[in-house]
Amino acid sequence: MLRFCLILLIGFGPSLALAGELSGKVDLKPAKQRRSAARYTGNTAELGPPAPFLGVVYLSRKDLSAGTPPEAPRVMSQRGLQFYPAVLPISAGSKVAFPNEDNTYHNVFSYSPEKRFDLGRYAKGEGPPIVTFDKVGEVRVFCEVHEHMRAIVLVLDTPYFTTTDEEGRFSLSEVPPGEYTLNVWRLNQPPHTQTVTVDEGKRVVEISD
Repeated sequence: MLRFCLILLIGFGPSLALAGELSGKVDLKPAKQRRSAARYTGNTAELGPPAPFLGVVYLSRKDLSAGTPPEAPRVMSQRGLQFYPAVLPISAGSKVAFPNEDNTYHNVFSYSPEKRFDLGRYAKGEGPPIVTFDKVGEVRVFCEVHEHMRAIVLVLDTPYFTTTDEEGRFSLSEVPPGEYTLNVWRLNQPPHTQTVTVDEGKRVVEISD
């Protein structure tokens, strides 16, 4: 069951409507715990708690595209023998750096058809490998050395996206007025879509499925 309220706040300048802000809450089912051990033999890296698999909320429309990707890479770290964050939404064409912060080797890879790569083993302090994600889709990321480690890079063809917090709350700002499809991504749950219109005034939209 997915239930949330979506609030559209539109400001106005002298003649034109300014961008709006969307906020709300989605229901998140807890992700299945990943298998792990207290310590891996032969290294000094302590096992830390896994990052939560948060939800992703994004807006799409036929005339929307990811636009020009940011020059600076986004970051997915390996820390405490876990990936941080566990879910990283990015716009298509963006780069992601994978720094190793542990006192052991990691080898980040993906067999997803949207982006296949294998970074090889590298140690803490080495220049973090950087991968460019050009194709839209869900890229599942793993570590060849530590099989419990997993994460997702969600590549989107839109500039309007955000992650939820652990309670499912989210906020999207600087959204131009117009009609959009609001999409909700959650790990191992069906996607949810809803048509929303950003226009004058304040509106509350209740969605359930």
